[in-house]
Amino acid sequence: MGHNKQQRMIATNIATEQFKQIIKFLQNKGWKLIATYDDQLYDKGIDFDFYQFRKDSDEILLAWDNWEEGEIQASKAIINEIAQQIDISFRFGNPGYLHQEDFLDKMHPLLTYYQQTP
Repeated sequence: MGHNKQQRMIATNIATEQFKQIIKFLQNKGWKLIATYDDQLYDKGIDFDFYQFRKDSDEILLAWDNWEEGEIQASKAIINEIAQQIDISFRFGNPGYLHQEDFLDKMHPLLTYYQQTP
């Protein structure tokens, strides 16, 4: 079981523009991009996209597809902080991807990983 699995939430049906806004917000707040859906895949950003961010011991997963739009998985505190900082009201419906325990394992061959510096 990964760290911080308890008390993690998944917000769903995040509009594409808000999804992009969340990614920019995280990058501006010092979150490090750990992995992303490979840029070489033909459907990146068209049919599907994925981002994994880390800061200290916290992790955020973001998945997007062209049908259900975005979902974000993080601790309740982080989701609340993002909602407040960028004025988004999150919904918590049925996620399409991030509820799967083995999602990262399945996605591994399709991801680009970034080296982290201390």
